[in-house]
Amino acid sequence: MHKRLVVALVGLLALWVWRPFRSDEQLQILNRVWISHLPGDEHDAIDVLVLYANQDAGIFQTASAYRGEFDRFAFSRQQDTLDVRLLQDGRRSRVRYRVTRECRPGFDWCLTLEGAPRGPRDYFSRHEWETEQPNESQAVVVGLFKPTR
Repeated sequence: MHKRLVVALVGLLALWVWRPFRSDEQLQILNRVWISHLPGDEHDAIDVLVLYANQDAGIFQTASAYRGEFDRFAFSRQQDTLDVRLLQDGRRSRVRYRVTRECRPGFDWCLTLEGAPRGPRDYFSRHEWETEQPNESQAVVVGLFKPTR
């Protein structure tokens, strides 16, 4: 009897450890500005990621206050996976992601990507960085840069 109980508990623990990520946390990937780090000044380039749920489209961006480059992409999402197609060259990637609340200081959400076609592996966000339109997300990014003059 004792042996069966131990086996059952180990099995439950294994299921809990290997469970799918909670869907409410995974939905936080959408309509949110994600950045690689807070810029030190207006010349410090950061990586930005935004996925717009109402458009099934997103943007990878690298930018400082004065210079930037971006790739727009289309995506579809299944649980913890994004199928991404870069719109400029048609390149496709299957990207696994994980959203957690265990984060570096100053941020509320952490995002880890595996297999992304560009950008870093880790991104960070704050609760107030929710956005549904490109002009809203761009305003968040511009507001991160503080002039040194």
